[in-house]
Amino acid sequence: MAKPKEDFSVKEISPKIRAISKYSMGPATSHDLVEHMSYLFVKIVMARNLIGLAGPNTCDSYVELKLGNNKATTKFLENKSSTPIWNQVFAFKKEKIHTREVEVVLKDKADITNEIIGKVSFLISNAPQRVPPDSPLAPQWYRLEDKNKKKLMAEVMFSFWMGTQVDEEFSHAWHSDSIGIGGDGISLTRSENYESPKLWYLRVNVIDAMDLVLRDKNMKDPEIFVKAKLGNVVLKSKVSPKKNVNPSWNEDIMFVTAEPFEYPLILSVENKLQPNREESESLGRFIIHLTNSHKREAAKTPSNLIINLERPEGKEIEQKEVKFASKLSVRISLDGGYHVFDECTQYSSDFRLSCWE
Repeated sequence: MAKPKEDFSVKEISPKIRAISKYSMGPATSHDLVEHMSYLFVKIVMARNLIGLAGPNTCDSYVELKLGNNKATTKFLENKSSTPIWNQVFAFKKEKIHTREVEVVLKDKADITNEIIGKVSFLISNAPQRVPPDSPLAPQWYRLEDKNKKKLMAEVMFSFWMGTQVDEEFSHAWHSDSIGIGGDGISLTRSENYESPKLWYLRVNVIDAMDLVLRDKNMKDPEIFVKAKLGNVVLKSKVSPKKNVNPSWNEDIMFVTAEPFEYPLILSVENKLQPNREESESLGRFIIHLTNSHKREAAKTPSNLIINLERPEGKEIEQKEVKFASKLSVRISLDGGYHVFDECTQYSSDFRLSCWE
């Protein structure tokens, strides 16, 4: 019998993508670019009043979820506690669920008879629908029953709901698709969320310096420049055309920095020890923390900032010679009136201004 010819022609499909729907509501997310799939989420939080074979505080408890032929278990706790805490989330794809109810079974790993501590079940039809930014569902306590349907004192706290990939718990939930994977391979099935940093341009406009003190007072035509350091990035200005102790630059030094501005800005006025050489000595420096820096959204020029430079370490100058501190005039601003790209422009999906993010 001849093998039927495969059809590779282009076909029109109609996926349920929220981003192209004219009826979409609420904030947009990256998951709106793909078709939403429904999942049953079960979050096992903790249990209390558990009693093992030898009495309270003797069981190595864990929870087993049963959905027809599908099973999932929490981690084993070997702390012999009557109030174990798991705080684990399980996600079951709706299209692969072929049962009406879910059983939550508590077991003792130390019990070789495989007897259960207790169990409770719920109907999948009772699972509420949750779509962010709806508030997370609060977990509730449920009384356990023994195999004879008798109520026990032991209770388990959990919550359950229907959701999609947009749910905050989806990224770190155990997925039913990883049932056939064991060992360390399960960690490779977890999806990861990478948060894009909120980036700003840091503009340092170096204007001039006043009353600098040279180590060698007989030095003629000093070559003075400004060195700026932010984290591991070091940038330098040009050498001032004015070869004296009152140099001027009027030059912009640009950095890219991300909130929450972990690194301070370090400004240092340097003097080259020899012409055409990289070695230099510090004539003074200043440390600026960016959390209080001016955030500029429009084209308005920030105000001048005149700062007193700190004496460099190891420089010995008699107190009587230092009548006043050397000064540096700068303008410092965090420019947020445009977007700072952190990805290839051909594939960028975010064009918001930094001040609007």
